[in-house]
Amino acid sequence: MNLVRFIVLAGLTLDGVVLADSVVTLGGQKLEGRIVLAEGALKVGSTTVALKEVRRAKFDAELKDTTLEPKDELSKLTSGLWALRRPGVLCWNGSFIARPVAGMDDTKVTFQDAPKGLFVSKVNTAAVIFGQVSYAQAMMLQDRRAGVLLASGDFVDGMPRSITNGTVVMDSVLFGRKSFVMGTEAMAVLLRTPSVTAGDFTIRMRNGSELLVKAPVFKDGVIVLKEGVFKEFQVKHADLIEIRRGDAADILSRAWTKVKNSGPAERTQLMTNVANVGQAIQLHNLVKQKAEDLREATMLLEKANAERAAVLALRTKVQQKGTQARLTWRQHTQAYTRAKSDAQRLKLQADVSKRNVDRLKRAVDSARREIENQDRKLKDFNMKMARAKDNEKLLRKYRGQHAEAERSLDRARKALSRAEQKLKTGRRDYEARIAKTKPMFEKEEAARQRAEEAKRANTAAQKETGKARSAYIKALRKPVEARRRVADLKREHDDVLAKLEQLKPNVPNIGVPEPR
Repeated sequence: MNLVRFIVLAGLTLDGVVLADSVVTLGGQKLEGRIVLAEGALKVGSTTVALKEVRRAKFDAELKDTTLEPKDELSKLTSGLWALRRPGVLCWNGSFIARPVAGMDDTKVTFQDAPKGLFVSKVNTAAVIFGQVSYAQAMMLQDRRAGVLLASGDFVDGMPRSITNGTVVMDSVLFGRKSFVMGTEAMAVLLRTPSVTAGDFTIRMRNGSELLVKAPVFKDGVIVLKEGVFKEFQVKHADLIEIRRGDAADILSRAWTKVKNSGPAERTQLMTNVANVGQAIQLHNLVKQKAEDLREATMLLEKANAERAAVLALRTKVQQKGTQARLTWRQHTQAYTRAKSDAQRLKLQADVSKRNVDRLKRAVDSARREIENQDRKLKDFNMKMARAKDNEKLLRKYRGQHAEAERSLDRARKALSRAEQKLKTGRRDYEARIAKTKPMFEKEEAARQRAEEAKRANTAAQKETGKARSAYIKALRKPVEARRRVADLKREHDDVLAKLEQLKPNVPNIGVPEPR
């Protein structure tokens, strides 16, 4: 089973286009045609090129991998910011095996659906990659000891211990044992810096794997790898992109070199934080949305002003209707308000007394917990003194601590006694206030009923007046709210626009649309 299986058309055509492989020899000769993996050599048509004479073999009959194509605006704008595009394992010798990792223990790294002949020991592992890693994140792995690269861009130094059930476990000198969710919290695990020493040949595969070996073996139309992490591992013709001699480098070192050798402008772009790009897109879309909301709010303001002008004519019709009914209802309402205020005042006093009782209950509970705590300490010190009976110095220390705990226990018991007494007094006060509150609420209820009767009598007289007044007040309120809405949206629009302008230097040359 191959590292990753792609469906490849058998033959020399794809969608009607003739695709040709090519071989470049050490002498500079270029041969084109279908490559056949022969015994110890490559055959192009009738020509056989021994492996030792091959500089580069390119396999052009390949299917386009759509898994890495940008799916949305953010993916399109950040497609050039990724140093590593796939999950997998970077071996110590520089080989990269593009296959999701299932786990890691003290001896080996295991893959999901691992093919036959593929075994990576932990000692031969340089890094484990869980997903896409940007150039900015990759630079955090340069010149580092072992540790974990987080999605935030931070690097936590420590010794990775295991990967189990989607969790990375590591031991850190600063933080002790820590665990991270792989792929969301942890983006990569670094065990050591790769050292490309066995890379006479680089074999690039369609699934993103790059295998560095000294002497690949061609046999029965496949490449057989027997070195390092590969135990009779087979690579089929359909899985190949390129075989190249010399200039071997692991994918992580290539990313570091690319950033190092880039000019200031390119380096700034490569080191762009992907989160900044996403934020810029969000802000750009938010500016457009705020502008549309502002236009709608302005139209509503114009409509509210027109309604207010029409309703103003009703104001003169509501001044002479229902005067006596309003006065009667007002008098009963005022009487009810006074009764309600008196009842509420007594209720508030009772509530204060109730909160005091609750506070005293908590003080009692706290004192009891303190007694339990000191009691546990005494038992603990008794056990310590028993264990330290042969150590006089330690025994004196524990005796002193035991005595202090006894004094603390005595203070806690006294505090409990005082708190219980205060609680008893507080409860008596609360019960007395509740008794005074009941008659006042009865008086309030009687006043409320009289006010309700006056209100019902006033309703008929004030019905038309109330409608006119409500319409007038509503017409006055709408323009105020509409103006406030317009002002708020204008401020929000300007704030988002200012944030987008501030963020522009952090997302250079990525094509974020300019706000209008």
